[in-house]
Amino acid sequence: MNVLLIEDDPTIARSIEMLLASEKHSCRAAASGIEGLTLAEDAGHDIIILDLMLPDLDGFQVLRQLKITNAAIPVLILSGLSNIEQKTKAFESGADDFLTKPFNRAELLARVKAMGRRTEGEEGPASTGGMGSALLDAIPAG
Repeated sequence: MNVLLIEDDPTIARSIEMLLASEKHSCRAAASGIEGLTLAEDAGHDIIILDLMLPDLDGFQVLRQLKITNAAIPVLILSGLSNIEQKTKAFESGADDFLTKPFNRAELLARVKAMGRRTEGEEGPASTGGMGSALLDAIPAG
């Protein structure tokens, strides 16, 4: 499975990359929302793991843009935000799953595998369908 990880904490990102690699998943990591949206333009991601507290863009904004440009790619939120309002907002913004930090490694892997099973019926990895620079252009400044 090809995973796009959008996580600004380098320690957490590296840990997740190693965890996914141990299960033979490939992982591309982005340390910011803008970088994540840029990497999402490339076809081939099966799932996206997204932190909500990013240094440049609001994670909810990133999530909404990802879902506008390609709703077929499931998004797992991995965040330190744990109140029900934040979780509800994430699902309303298009999240497919939500896992709170700190997280259990086995649970993260199980959720990634479950999301992969849900997309197996589709033709190959989810594609971005030629999103181009529309991803970044559609995000309001500020």
